[in-house]
Amino acid sequence: MWRFNNHQDDERFVRRVRIIAVYAVGVIIVALLATFLIYRYEDVASLVDSVMTPIRPVIFGLVIAYLLSPVQNSIQSFLEIRLRRFKFGKTLSRILGIGLAILIGLGAIVALVYLIIPGLVDSISKLAASLPSYVQEIQTWITGLQHGSVELKNTINTIIARASDAFENWMQNDFTKDITNIMTQVTTGVVDVVKFVFNFLVGFVISVYVLRDKELIKYQANKLGRAFLSEKTLDKVTKTLRQGDRIFGGFIHGKILDSLVIGMICFIGLSIMQMPYTLLVSVIVGVTNIIPFFGPLLGAVPSAFLILLADPLKCLYFLIFIIVLQQLDGNIIGPRIVGNNIGLNEFWVTFSLLLFGGIFGFFGMVVGVPIFALVYYLVVQFLNHKLEKKELEKNTTQGDHQMKFGDKDIYTLKAGGYTAWAVPALGGQMMGLSKDGIQALHEPVSPEDTDKGSTSYGFPILFPPNRIDGGHFTLRGREFQFPLNEPARNNSLHGFLHKRPWKVEEAADNLLRMSFTGDENTDFFSIFPVKFKVEQLYELDETGLSQTITVTNTGSDPLPLGLGFHSAFVVDPDSRVLLSVGKRIEVTDRMLPSGVVRELSEEEAPLRKEGLDPMAWEMDDHYTVKALEIDGKPFHGALISRDGATVRYQVDDFYRHWMIWNCKKKGGFICLEPQNWRIDAPNLVNTIGEDSGFDVLEPGQTISVKAHLSIEK
Repeated sequence: MWRFNNHQDDERFVRRVRIIAVYAVGVIIVALLATFLIYRYEDVASLVDSVMTPIRPVIFGLVIAYLLSPVQNSIQSFLEIRLRRFKFGKTLSRILGIGLAILIGLGAIVALVYLIIPGLVDSISKLAASLPSYVQEIQTWITGLQHGSVELKNTINTIIARASDAFENWMQNDFTKDITNIMTQVTTGVVDVVKFVFNFLVGFVISVYVLRDKELIKYQANKLGRAFLSEKTLDKVTKTLRQGDRIFGGFIHGKILDSLVIGMICFIGLSIMQMPYTLLVSVIVGVTNIIPFFGPLLGAVPSAFLILLADPLKCLYFLIFIIVLQQLDGNIIGPRIVGNNIGLNEFWVTFSLLLFGGIFGFFGMVVGVPIFALVYYLVVQFLNHKLEKKELEKNTTQGDHQMKFGDKDIYTLKAGGYTAWAVPALGGQMMGLSKDGIQALHEPVSPEDTDKGSTSYGFPILFPPNRIDGGHFTLRGREFQFPLNEPARNNSLHGFLHKRPWKVEEAADNLLRMSFTGDENTDFFSIFPVKFKVEQLYELDETGLSQTITVTNTGSDPLPLGLGFHSAFVVDPDSRVLLSVGKRIEVTDRMLPSGVVRELSEEEAPLRKEGLDPMAWEMDDHYTVKALEIDGKPFHGALISRDGATVRYQVDDFYRHWMIWNCKKKGGFICLEPQNWRIDAPNLVNTIGEDSGFDVLEPGQTISVKAHLSIEK
């Protein structure tokens, strides 16, 4: 007998019954679909093929556009900078970018065919010409064996007689049937090749339209998502798509470049060793290198066979060379070009290759690893969500705003359509901000991400910011020596607070206040013997996220006040960044000021005008501040346009310098870092004075600095 204590228990029971019913119906539907697929597999496959046949050129076009999009973006960005003075410079840059990208794609295919076909024909011709001599050598070898023992001679004669009988029997009984099957397969193959070429050419035409309208397609897809999905669901879908693009795009584009490099190295090495079939073997090795793990083996076996027929000793040298080359690729070249973005260990890589290769053949082996990596990512995200939910249910006093990031608490803020989340125990960082599926900040996927690069995500605080030469400086006769955490350049980098836990002072649905106190109990007090308190207040409303930083000198000694943020924003090749920069501060190879301060170059000028491609070059650049004029008012901050929206980051005039860093164009994000003092300011104040930005907070003094972040359509 069911007993309900109150109305709340009644609602809880109904909700559980509803959940069970939904799961039960889902299991039944999945079971029915699985049964239908098993017993009617051929019919389903035929139906899928009939549906896919007419849209195959569209699929080809989408794939081609996806592969050529980075090429188009690079060309377009390069031309936009140089044609921006012309009235139709932007439009012309786009047209030329698409046209040149298509030409490069077609040129690569034509070059590949030109390299393979003549080389293959030449190899077959040489093999055919050498075949009589090979046969003669085999006959001589067999004749030599027959002069040996009688038993061996009889065995060889028996084998030859049986082979002759089998060949004669095949010619009399099965030749006609087999030749008919072969001709049928050849005819079918020729038709399939013609269809493939037709679909491929039509796909190239379609790819032109996709490249032209990709921003519109993104906008329409986002609009469709907002119409049918909740904000939370759309945010998850968008994040998953970005992760898929990072994994799949990074892998495919990186592998193509990696294979091109390996093919060129192979050609140079084989040419030096005067190997036969150098060009053909290099192409085979380069193409098969696209396949992870098994690719080198697949390329080496036919290549070694070709060389073996020409010169057995050189075949041995070739195998040694291939082993060395693949070790070089696997340990040095591949990781630098492709990176370690897949997130799979060797077992899952092998599993995905066998699974997708068995189902889809060569194409499956190429795309199987990134597809499986995305599935793996989704499963891990699902499991993490379940574990976080269970952990949250264990401690109901935490409230709805708090979850887990690994073993650390997450505080979630929601207001005005915005969602933000922070991890106080990880440097007090605000990790994410999103609205209507648009993600402003570069968010970590897992705690391991922040372990690898703690300043590449969210809003890490820099206290003091940037680099100090040798970690050493003097303030009013008092010497400071910071640890050299950038040993390669002999610098101290990014201060003390971005990795240390902060105390939560106040938390609500739309508010989070954190603090950090530096005193004799702090682990770095021996090297920074100044007492202080830093507070971060984040408030979320319909206008966006407001940030207030308050620093108080609680001790009796002057506090060197260096403050900045390593603000990391999501960008893509279509993004544009507008920033309130003034002049460029040149740096040395140790990333310290060289003493040269110059005007913006022609390439840098778009930062203050129409907006700069965030991947225009490998940025690690230092600038002074000069306010922009936006809507007739001075503006100090950044505007990042992306996905039909603009991320607006406005900061106080307290911040007098900007650092820009884009992780060598690899990470899909850019760090726009507002800082109050110049790099190595404590050691520059005696030479350039207030231009260094060096500030001191006297005992008992307090300073508050504000910033605001919003997402606007």
